[in-house]
Amino acid sequence: MDKRNAHNGEWTVDYSRVDRTIFARDGIRYLKILVVGAGALGNQVIQTLASLGVSEITVVDPDRVAAVNRAHSILFRIIPCLGMNKTEAIAAAAALVYPDTQVRAIAQPIADTGLAILARTNLLFSCVDSDLARLEISYLCTKLNLAWCDGGLGANNYSHGRVTWFGARNSACFSCMLPAQRRRELLTTWEPVVGHCTVPFDTPGLPSAPTTSAVVAALQVDIGLRNYLAQKSQSQTIEIDLTSDTRLSSFDLEPSNACPFHWNGERAARFHPLPPAQTKIGEWLTGLESSARTEPVLELDWPVCTNAWCAACHTTYFPMVRAATLRTMHCETCQRPLTACGSLRRIDQKSEWAARVFEDLRLPPDHLLTTRLVARNAE
Repeated sequence: MDKRNAHNGEWTVDYSRVDRTIFARDGIRYLKILVVGAGALGNQVIQTLASLGVSEITVVDPDRVAAVNRAHSILFRIIPCLGMNKTEAIAAAAALVYPDTQVRAIAQPIADTGLAILARTNLLFSCVDSDLARLEISYLCTKLNLAWCDGGLGANNYSHGRVTWFGARNSACFSCMLPAQRRRELLTTWEPVVGHCTVPFDTPGLPSAPTTSAVVAALQVDIGLRNYLAQKSQSQTIEIDLTSDTRLSSFDLEPSNACPFHWNGERAARFHPLPPAQTKIGEWLTGLESSARTEPVLELDWPVCTNAWCAACHTTYFPMVRAATLRTMHCETCQRPLTACGSLRRIDQKSEWAARVFEDLRLPPDHLLTTRLVARNAE
């Protein structure tokens, strides 16, 4: 309960009732929470976590606040924020309402966020609306052995929702849930697509986005914190139907043998801080552990487009962006979409990129490099 201090006007918060539950502040206060997605669902998740007294929340989202967002999200009504980045608007509003919680804003996609930020995270909440973003989160969390809880709303009418708990590295991940063809499409193209929880918009008795997002977010926070505190490794999904026949169903998820995120054919990945910008990649690789039979290889997390061109005016570009990002870029001369001509995923001593410096890779400043030991002379 909030109480106004008559002497200095500061807010104090009484968490005594929360402390009688499994979410007592002694157990969750110092958790470092990462929330990916700052729409209606993300707003509700952040409000619930802050109300419970979580001290540090980092929010990741590249989008800006539109008028339609304010109808679904209370935090976008507290301050004038139309046109602001969503995460920055939430951080500013939360500072006024939740003095015990520090909200940090990262105004970019999760795939462009440095791995070091995720490595410092205890628990991730996914509130995104595309299979691509979920797949990127799944890859990162599996790689870093980070548990996460995903929430999703029906894309057209919000009558359906889904909450899924993904446990440790050896548990089922989002990629395991995908049909083989769908997984192949996303892993090949990394092309964003709309989420999969939909029914026709003319279904009678539909709830509103605020209603469903509040239900899903509350369940998402409860399941996420409850399973994290219990160290539950079994992945689990809960389907919610809020049409006239309200239903809730739950089932466990098992890892897929076809999922590449669980493949252990090579030795385990090793993580390294990003070296100074002018360090040559090949020289840095030479200083890492190796043997007569193995050598270190630098792995980039996403395929990077090294060069592209415009098929209409033949202008050449060297974008150095993720392949998925290139699909949103257009020629500066004729505004036509760009076509990728070259990509980069791995660098070893024989690569032409071994002579380049790390600055040329344009990696996030707060990043962890990934290397693996592979057999020498391997193709």
